[in-house]
Amino acid sequence: MGTKINQIGIIEEALNNYNYYKKMIRAYNMLLQQNNTIKGIAYDSEKTKATNKFHSDVEARVLKKEELQTRVQKLQNTINNIDIALSTLDNDSSTILKKYYIEDESWVAISQDIHMSERQCMRIRDHAIDKMQSLLFAQIEDKKTGNIQLGLDIKLDAFQI
Repeated sequence: MGTKINQIGIIEEALNNYNYYKKMIRAYNMLLQQNNTIKGIAYDSEKTKATNKFHSDVEARVLKKEELQTRVQKLQNTINNIDIALSTLDNDSSTILKKYYIEDESWVAISQDIHMSERQCMRIRDHAIDKMQSLLFAQIEDKKTGNIQLGLDIKLDAFQI
């Protein structure tokens, strides 16, 4: 049970941070474009340490570029996973999750927009999060029998940013 609660927390955090992730992707891509030019090494300007270990500014920039590219890829994977999971939900569920988590709307505003009570919107949200959890963490439980079947196995390492 604790694992399911943790998984739901991860999904809710990813939904809450959806717009932030998109902003970070744009910022990292801008940094990558700025640092796109790498010059050759002039060894006379490179410093050696007491151990004669060599450290290069070019090497540092390449490593930084690779780190930024890795971050962009993880963030993009997270965005893609969220989009895939949201696309599997019915229209009301998807709309409620987007409005509540991504657009940060209140339950009152959401209930007025889709013409349902706040409590009904909350129930739909809970059910939709459970569906996303089943999809993203590849566990589909048959409510009648309690059997667990495998679902889509979307890579969730992207959620661990």
